Parts: sequence; structure tokens; C-alpha cells
Amino acid sequence: MIKFCNIKNNPMNDLNLIRIFLLLLAFVFSNSLEAETEPNDSFETANRESYGSNITGTIMPASDVDYFKIALPRAGTLQASLSNVASNLNLELIIYDASESQIGKAFSNSEGDINFNDIVCDAGDYYFLVKNRPFTGSESNQPYVLSINL
Repeated sequence: MIKFCNIKNNPMNDLNLIRIFLLLLAFVFSNSLEAETEPNDSFETANRESYGSNITGTIMPASDVDYFKIALPRAGTLQASLSNVASNLNLELIIYDASESQIGKAFSNSEGDINFNDIVCDAGDYYFLVKNRPFTGSESNQPYVLSINL
């Protein structure tokens, strides 16, 4: 049984409860939910994740960067999303091909989410970097969710 506690007259509590609920739904209805492991701060130490899984990570401390390596099983149009981003973070998602050349970059919107759906990719390995935008310096232990599909 899950119980929620709410302190009256604080709209941030409601927002945080909604985020927790959405993260719980993502876990229940996803193919799998994989948590990042540190260190994953470079191409060499990138977490290898399963295609089609939802990946959780945090930006702690503010200088933290998270690299993920995912093998796309076939060619197609990449659909990458970053959701459940803490409201105090201003993140960017950068996509690299197997030769570590940047092929896409996007910034979080006012709701914190990032969505890619216009990059055509061949089958093979790709890297996904999640990090704070320059000069933003915020951190959060609230896990973001990175989803990669074709």
C-alpha cells in the first residue's frame, strides 16, 4: 500500500507528488527501468543500456554529466526523450554516433522535458549525454527518465 502525505498550502508538494506518481507509472508500464551507475562521466565509462529501456539518472553534484551507450538494433528515426526533470534543472541532451561525433543537441523546455524525433540513424552504437547547460549550476536527487526508441 502506498500512502501520500501532503502539507497544506504548498503547491510544490502537489507538483512533487505528481512527479513521483508519473515516475511510478513509468516504472510499472515500461519494458524495464534501468538506473545509472557511476562513474559514467565520459565516453569510455558510459553506462551500456538496453535498447527500449527507460533509464533513470540524477545530476548530483551540479557538475555531474551522465553518458549512456545504446545499440540501436536497426536503422530508423530516433525518438529520444528526457522527462521527469527537476524544476530547478536546465538540462541538455546531446547525441553522438559511434565515432563520438555530435549528431544532435536539445535543451529542456519550460516543463523540463526534452524530445527528439527527427534524427535518422543507422543501426549501431550511439552515445547520449545528459548534463546541465553551461552556467546553470543546479543539482537534484530527483531522477530524470531517458527513453530511447525508433
